Amino acid sequence: MDDGWINLFVPHRWRRAVQLRLRESDLAKLPTAADLAREHRARPLASRGYPPASDRRTEQRLGKIYEYAGRRFAEAVSLADLAGQVGMSPAAFSRYFKRVTGRAPSDFLNDLRIEQACRLLRESDRKITEIAGAVGFATLTNFNRRFRERAAVTPRDYRRTFHRHE
Repeated sequence: MDDGWINLFVPHRWRRAVQLRLRESDLAKLPTAADLAREHRARPLASRGYPPASDRRTEQRLGKIYEYAGRRFAEAVSLADLAGQVGMSPAAFSRYFKRVTGRAPSDFLNDLRIEQACRLLRESDRKITEIAGAVGFATLTNFNRRFRERAAVTPRDYRRTFHRHE
């Protein structure tokens, strides 16, 4: 992005992305999170009673899960595999993970896989089908669906955006 422009993808409420193209100098003019929070329409992303994971045991358990998932995300990782890392049954682990992180284990794995796919789409010329398999998706259909859910654009459109501005 040598030309001084920054592309931002902002998810839109109708499941499509709105692309903003800003000069780097204009980025400082955007409202901060604090500015947005002061607006009357602002609402918290989590309830006031949401307990952050702060005790040592929880941090150790999550550390094991994140490390394991980071090494194995490209493989078929089951709920039982994740639960086994912290010595829990799959059902108990699923409830525990959802309680301490606010999301399901499958959502966590899919987010990790999509994050890696985004990196590969930006940094390589590999085929999208190859990237889908390399990050752990068994089918291209599922990959495309999960990618659109999280990035609000198709993998092809995501790649085009980055390759067009090089």
